[in-house]
Amino acid sequence: MLELRSVTKRWPGFSLRDVSLHVRDGEFFVLLGPSGAGKSLLLELVAGFHTVDSGEVLLGGRNVTHLPPEARGVGFVYQDSMLFPHRTARENIAYGLRLRRQRPDRVRETVQRLAAMLRIEGILDRDPEQLSGGEKQRVSIARALAVEPQLLLMDEPLGALDPLRQAGLRRELKRLHRRTGLTVLHVTHDQAEARELGQRVGVMQAGRLLQVGQPAEVFERPADAFVAEFTGCRNIYEGLARPDGDVTVFRSGALRLVATARVVGPARAAVRPEHIIISTEPVTTSARNQLAGRVASVEQQGGVYAVTAEFEGHPMTSLITAHSLEHLGIRPGSRVYFSFKANSLHLMNAGEPADD
Repeated sequence: MLELRSVTKRWPGFSLRDVSLHVRDGEFFVLLGPSGAGKSLLLELVAGFHTVDSGEVLLGGRNVTHLPPEARGVGFVYQDSMLFPHRTARENIAYGLRLRRQRPDRVRETVQRLAAMLRIEGILDRDPEQLSGGEKQRVSIARALAVEPQLLLMDEPLGALDPLRQAGLRRELKRLHRRTGLTVLHVTHDQAEARELGQRVGVMQAGRLLQVGQPAEVFERPADAFVAEFTGCRNIYEGLARPDGDVTVFRSGALRLVATARVVGPARAAVRPEHIIISTEPVTTSARNQLAGRVASVEQQGGVYAVTAEFEGHPMTSLITAHSLEHLGIRPGSRVYFSFKANSLHLMNAGEPADD
């Protein structure tokens, strides 16, 4: 459906460099990355709001690189909805259809159909100032869908909403995608959003597309240390990896870890906090990695607690529920045992050797 071929765009102080991407027909694809990574600029290049310096943009096999926005067949949803303030929700949704001189009966039918699909029938005659943030975004999505785009571009559409409304609109977007089968390119910096919505995810940083894959692949098997850290893996170490029978032994100073990945030489090792089991007594387990240390800090993170302990001079963080934290009596200074399986330790090649 959407194909980017070595797309490059240079701005003062920033460049989008040699980005190639293929979004499949009917796919919900999420671009994930920090602010300033180039995600929104990439959407605007696809939409035709800016011209590329080099490379090609193809939609449905058609080269649209030099076509204006109105000739590309895309819809665009912004973070702040961008509704016309002096038009009702109904008039906002109908705007693109009226520009195309659609028959009044077709305009009415389309508006009612989309309002029912997005569950906003009761607000069609309200002005934007009378709508909640979530309602505004539903109207904005309906307006984008009204012109039947080949591709829907969404630029941080949930970013201005509170967590409760974000969760509700995420569910609506999933339901809408299942119902319409529309091709969607969605930008966010939110990991939970990417995991929940994306059939595939691409991670961007500093104008480059670093990794593309299914959410489980990107989050569990990051391509490099930046992807690992940005997707929530706080436990990243530099060292050397060597084969040892059917496993690989990774060492960083006195820290010794075991992995199933076959990496040799300078490497980075990463293990996600949620894969680590924490206990206050040694346990009998099949996990190949079992470490003993003392708690350095306990931090609340939403509905869980991040427990960081020191092992051979290396900090490592595990996540634990409030109930388990209280039950185990864990606090700074507590003796704890961390354990995790060898296949939970992800190894990445590194350019330079670390101290062994």
